[in-house]
This record gives sequence, structure tokens and C-alpha cells, in this order.
Amino acid sequence: MTLTNLDKTNTVSTVFGNIYDRLNTDVTSVTITGSVVVTIQTYTNSFNENLINSKSNYPILILNSPETEDSEDFTFTKKRDTGTFTIDILTTQKEAADKFVDAIKDSIETYRDDLRGVGMESVNFRNTTTDDFTRGKFTIHSRSITFEYKFTYTKTKVY
Repeated sequence: MTLTNLDKTNTVSTVFGNIYDRLNTDVTSVTITGSVVVTIQTYTNSFNENLINSKSNYPILILNSPETEDSEDFTFTKKRDTGTFTIDILTTQKEAADKFVDAIKDSIETYRDDLRGVGMESVNFRNTTTDDFTRGKFTIHSRSITFEYKFTYTKTKVY
């Protein structure tokens, strides 16, 4: 898998593409109690009402669009953006949700050097959240994991 270098003109789409490709390659299934293998059915970028109506469509991994939280002058000629990206996992088994969060965290942590090499500096785990909700006759276990990153780039010159 080849990662794409970040550029100030395509930061959001490139961060999304790099993380999406990483997860699609690394986070495919987990094994839960009873040696049951649970495999992700869909990788997507948004909550899709049509996907969530059938138990057979789960688990679903959602990579939300990255968000830029702060932009600051870093040096005389450089700026640094701080951003976040959040990954949601929706499953019908709570144990699978927890194991997928662990697998996602491990994947991002394992490839931090590769991500730094394309401009995503200081990629760090920020937090997780948990939610459960009923959908028809089954319960969905939702886990979210958020990471932050920094991106340093040359300022636009104004003459």
C-alpha cells in the first residue's frame, strides 16, 4: 500500500485516503469468544440508513472526514495545522466492538512512522466513546476512536 503525501491543498482528502487504505488493509476481522470470526462487511465514510436495517450488514466501519481544529504559525515560513480523525465501528456484538477498537488503535500506532513520512506528524490516540442503541429487533454497539495529528507546511507567500 502506497501512502500519499499531504499538501496544503488536499489535506483532508489525503488524510482520509491514507487512513481509509490503512484500515481497509489492516482491520478486516476479529475473533471473539467461541472462536467466532467477525468480519467487517462495509467500509464507508458516512452513516448510511440503508446499511443499518439488516443484522447481516454488520460490522460497519465508518471513517469520518478529518477535521482541522487549529492552525498556527510554526516558524517565519511555516504553519502547523492540528487535526483529528474519528473512526466508528458498529457491530451487533459488544465484544467485537471492543476488539475492533483495539485493532484500529494497533494499526494506526504500528504505522505512525509511515504516516509521519507523508506529513502526518504526531499521530496520537485521543479518546474513545461508546454507545448502544436498538435497531428493530437487535442492538447495535457503537464504538468511536479519535486520533489527532499535526501537519506542517510552507505558508502561502503574499507579496
